Amino acid sequence: MSTLKGDRSVLGSFDGISPIYDLLSWCYGFGAIQRSRRRLTPFVSPPGRVLVLGDGTGMALCELLQSFEPLQVVCVDASRQMLQRTEKRLSVRVPHAMSRVRLIHGGIEDVPVSDSFDLIVSHYFLDLFDPLRLNAALSRLDVIWEPGGSWWVTDFTRPTGVSVGARLQGAMLRVLYHFFRSNCGITTRTLPDIEGAFLARGYSTQRRIRSAWGTLETMLFLKPEVVTELTGRPDASPSS
Repeated sequence: MSTLKGDRSVLGSFDGISPIYDLLSWCYGFGAIQRSRRRLTPFVSPPGRVLVLGDGTGMALCELLQSFEPLQVVCVDASRQMLQRTEKRLSVRVPHAMSRVRLIHGGIEDVPVSDSFDLIVSHYFLDLFDPLRLNAALSRLDVIWEPGGSWWVTDFTRPTGVSVGARLQGAMLRVLYHFFRSNCGITTRTLPDIEGAFLARGYSTQRRIRSAWGTLETMLFLKPEVVTELTGRPDASPSS
């Protein structure tokens, strides 16, 4: 059975916290989450077709549509309540762009394989996958990610340094995950090595910026025209 089947239940249900989702995300670092995902906007090439994964209430999607004019955007989320809030936000913030947006209630496996995208956006989404499911997700999405395209990732990472700020942010991160496990049913307990998973598949890191004492990281990955998937460590060099 595919490791992606049933990923909606594994990733939990965020329906119950949808009314307070934006407030929760703002409380982490007093807006640090929102600021972190904007840091690479100047470095993203104007996209044609965009896939947005697990955007919650659609805040990042609105920012994307305000910064660029993609031909089409597909937004996938496992929470019906989140999608309803996304649709409402779009109708208020970017009503002119709604005709170019398609909302899909489901998981990664529900994205049609006939689609193709030159930009994939996943902010605070891949951290919900354990290493096995993360690798399966990348395999599934590689089919619809166009060669030469970019993948824009912003997510939590293990804090760096031993400063008071780093320890405080690390403690806040543990509290946040405990809340999500208790209230949303997510199963992950450790942060996956997202960059390592991308590099192991032959993708390259174009840009990377850390913030909030090293607990937040935004990255832009490039899919080369020809991908050489590695069989060794993520930091190994592709074989010729």
